[in-house]
Amino acid sequence: MTAGHRLVIGPGGAGRTHRLRAWEADLDQSVVVKRLSASHARQLDEQGVADAAADQPEVLVVDDLQWFTPAAIDELIDLASKVTLWASRRPWPSNGSLRLLDDLLTEENSAERVGLMSFDDFASAVSSMIGKATSNDRLQTLFDATSGLIGLAADAIAANWFGDLDSVPEELVDGFARRMERSGLESCALAKILAVDPRLDSSTAIDALEESLDRGAAERGIRAGGLVDRDGLLIPALRVAVLADLTTDERSSIHDRLAQSLNRQQPDQALVHLLSGSGTVAGTAQTLVEAASQRQVSDPVQALALCDQAELAGVPAGDLALIRARASFSLGFSDSLRHLDDVSDPSSGQAAMLSFGIDQRDLRFAQAAGRPLVGELAEPLLNLARILVAEPFSETSAVTPSPQRQLFARMGEGLSMVVNGLTADALTLFVLAADDFDRVQPDAPVGVTPHAVGGTAAMLLGDVVGADVLLSLAVEADSGGQGEATTHRLLRAYARLLGGDYADSLTAVREGEEAHWPHRDRFLLAVLDAALARRSGDTARLRDAWARAEPVLVRQSGSWLLSDLFVELLAAGARVGDSRRVQPVAESLIEQGLALPASGPGPTNAHWLELQLGLAREDRVGVQAAFESMANHLPDDPRAKARIEAAEVWSTLMDREVDEDVVVAVSDRLSAVGDDWEASRLLGQAALDLRNPTAARRMLELARAKSSEPIDDTGDGLMALGLSEREAEVARLVSEGRTHKEVGAQLFISPKTVEHHVARVKQKLGANSRAEMLATIRQAGSHDA
Repeated sequence: MTAGHRLVIGPGGAGRTHRLRAWEADLDQSVVVKRLSASHARQLDEQGVADAAADQPEVLVVDDLQWFTPAAIDELIDLASKVTLWASRRPWPSNGSLRLLDDLLTEENSAERVGLMSFDDFASAVSSMIGKATSNDRLQTLFDATSGLIGLAADAIAANWFGDLDSVPEELVDGFARRMERSGLESCALAKILAVDPRLDSSTAIDALEESLDRGAAERGIRAGGLVDRDGLLIPALRVAVLADLTTDERSSIHDRLAQSLNRQQPDQALVHLLSGSGTVAGTAQTLVEAASQRQVSDPVQALALCDQAELAGVPAGDLALIRARASFSLGFSDSLRHLDDVSDPSSGQAAMLSFGIDQRDLRFAQAAGRPLVGELAEPLLNLARILVAEPFSETSAVTPSPQRQLFARMGEGLSMVVNGLTADALTLFVLAADDFDRVQPDAPVGVTPHAVGGTAAMLLGDVVGADVLLSLAVEADSGGQGEATTHRLLRAYARLLGGDYADSLTAVREGEEAHWPHRDRFLLAVLDAALARRSGDTARLRDAWARAEPVLVRQSGSWLLSDLFVELLAAGARVGDSRRVQPVAESLIEQGLALPASGPGPTNAHWLELQLGLAREDRVGVQAAFESMANHLPDDPRAKARIEAAEVWSTLMDREVDEDVVVAVSDRLSAVGDDWEASRLLGQAALDLRNPTAARRMLELARAKSSEPIDDTGDGLMALGLSEREAEVARLVSEGRTHKEVGAQLFISPKTVEHHVARVKQKLGANSRAEMLATIRQAGSHDA
């Protein structure tokens, strides 16, 4: 039984052939079968059909009908009444004789359609072609590369290729290219577009380029040629073939066409193509400037890339300087000030506000307090800066506040409460301001967050836990964006160090600073380095830490709020005998502290700094003078009170033995206000001076219980392993065949930056060539998958 005439339609020749052979396999061996096939290079005419019919077969199997001449089709129509015809063809539009033959072949059985197979069907077909079992991993790789199109798979198997897109044999690339050529000029043009933007599906591309494409011809060619997968995306193996033939100019031209076509429907995607294109699209410059301005806060990396492209398109650098400065500020880059110097109108309100924010980041609080700010935020922000340097400030005027004005006014009010010793109320206000900040997400470039100010104030007041909580909220919520992230992370590390947890500080110091960090973050890292060195008791380590910290103190700027952090640096410098760098900064901070009300921590902390410098220098007179000055103050702050008692013990220890019970009691009070390490130091020194060995041992045990030495147990070898997140992104895109310009457009960085990342990747991977680097990247990618 032959089951009547049959027709199979599909884009993959091997898929159709596989289906014909499956039908044949069901026939009795006694059935006489004759096979006919044609190709683009060898079309079949009516004589070929007549010769086959002369053998009087019962079943005539005809493959690739699309390559039969019209006369040969007519001959087959005549034969249909005498023999059973089984035929296959591509899904081309049928007309005339071919349509009549279609009707004859599908009278009893509907046409079967083959094309993109499921994985199971594909695996079965491929295994039968190979004639032996093949691993699922190998089959999956080939399936992914061909999107399950068995015709492509058959060509691949013939070339002994199993889907590795990094090493497609040249003859196979040529074969894929010929396959696309046969699908027609329109579908070839469409394939080039889909290859340049692999995220673009054929339907969207045709919609976008309808004016320059014959839609009907393109759709027919795509279907008939089997060029796209189920989602309308170009099949990966074919993309390799297309990209192999595209020149850089052709790529740029396609990016330009897509930028123009997608601008209305998909503006973000159009920007990507503008960045990768030649820059000759009409209105490119203005579009780039507008897009950069819109993204300087929300997506500053993209904004900087757009500015670079706008400058290439002819926009003067001065017209882009403010956008670049604001975007760099949003990223936390130190070069924001350099860009600001190029602004055409530095006196504008935007420039003044940005200058204020940069001053805050660089700890130039006095300069910030003198900025000519305008607008509703001017008063609360200038008050905030004045409080930070102990300058007179005015109460915020009673106007109807916007959410932004209210939260910055709360920050100033909170600092004012700290200054006056109203500690509990102050921290409550900072928490409220932090909540408002995360909710409102102000876009003003103020260079500081309530989380950072409140966390620092909490540490100054001895509430290490409160500081950790507030700063952890900032880290988790990404408060203030990337520009504030490093500050929050380093401040939290210091809060945890004060609580005896050194892990975050060790990690930060081990990783080191980034070249683009603003002064504040370099200062905080130097603080952590010096604090770890002081607590290690290692003089050599202290000298190394001071050598790294000294450049930070060249700029003599700071605030009384940071006095405890400055103690770490200045005490390290005093310990190694560098008074030249230490003294000017110390005098400025002491002057600020003494200008604050005696009821708050300011004056006491100023003299505490004097005490610490005296202890570091082993200066008995200085220690005694610091205590006597502290004793003149009667602060309400519990920490200030505990430090005054500790100063008395220190001054006594410099001359004579102190009662054990007194030292223990004072050390307990220091621990209660967040000064565990200071308590441990006091106990340790007192133990050394005790004549009673038993009492000395007890005191040393108490000292060890209150503090531990920071130990870095992470091997140095781990520092050299792995790529950064951005390097990994660049590596993945380069491994996909993207040019540096296209990678830059995708990640919104310049091609030069991409080139730099690629060089770093190659170096880190130890690759001697680009091919070796790509192979390593691919291997790592397969492991990740």
